[in-house]
Amino acid sequence: MMCSSDMALYTLPCQGCGKRALVDDDDESRFCMHCGCRLDCLDGASPVEEPICSILMLPGILGEGDTPVEDYSDRPWSSEVDRMADQMMAGNTDAAVQSCLDLIAGHPDDKDVVECIRNTVLRRIVDSISDGTPYSGGAGRVLKAALPYTEDDGPHVMLESMLYGFSDIMDLMDDARRLHNLALTLYNITVEIPQTENDLREMRGICSDFIEISDTICGLAGKLATGDELAESIERDIRAMQEFMDILAVAIDESADDDGRMDLLAAAWAEAGMIGIGTDVQEAALGFLEGAIDGDEAMAVSRRYVGEYLSK
Repeated sequence: MMCSSDMALYTLPCQGCGKRALVDDDDESRFCMHCGCRLDCLDGASPVEEPICSILMLPGILGEGDTPVEDYSDRPWSSEVDRMADQMMAGNTDAAVQSCLDLIAGHPDDKDVVECIRNTVLRRIVDSISDGTPYSGGAGRVLKAALPYTEDDGPHVMLESMLYGFSDIMDLMDDARRLHNLALTLYNITVEIPQTENDLREMRGICSDFIEISDTICGLAGKLATGDELAESIERDIRAMQEFMDILAVAIDESADDDGRMDLLAAAWAEAGMIGIGTDVQEAALGFLEGAIDGDEAMAVSRRYVGEYLSK
């Protein structure tokens, strides 16, 4: 658990922005995590048993407000979806993608298969946060295999919803190591987004958002760390993550183009399903964090990604 067992948590509709905020009933100074609006009462609040699982109910993840998550465990293909998720979480992404494609091809008229894949990927990442084990990647390629690009949905929307939804729980965490794991999970989600985000301008904003989110996590972890060595280790990792995201942002800024052309490129990449782009960015991001590549190599990969995007 990420909070004390006697803490009562609620999701509460904000009168300012309309989104649901996660609040503690013992805190007299409640503010919306989305817009900062003060929340004076608990009218319309819904109780939450498990703060991690509450992410499933936040806007932009699987539904709006208190929309329940469908249970597909009695469906004949449910075990195949679980096996696919096992492969993804074990780092066997190629096998997970193939399992995903086989599932969809084997049940072409059953839309519940895609929804189950979507929900299961999210649940597995939520479980990894709850267990204190950072998610290490794979969801981007699996979701790209499962979800088509539409006007307001697609694999990029799912990944970005996870990034922003998961970041909302940092204030509920009371352990520096769990905050460190959350930062690693958010980093691994963010560096998969170049494989799925069809608008390079959106990718640029995501780089800045990650830096801001991780900066807050770093500050919270520093306050909770039990010793200077732990605090320094966490800060060192988070600063490396931020450095890579800044490198990627600079590479995007170097090649900024007019909005008209960028609109055309975004449409073309969505139509192409973002096939064949962005995987190198994820690999470079992980290598940079591990110290296997330096900033110059990270910049070279980032510039190559941007060049491939602009050459569409």
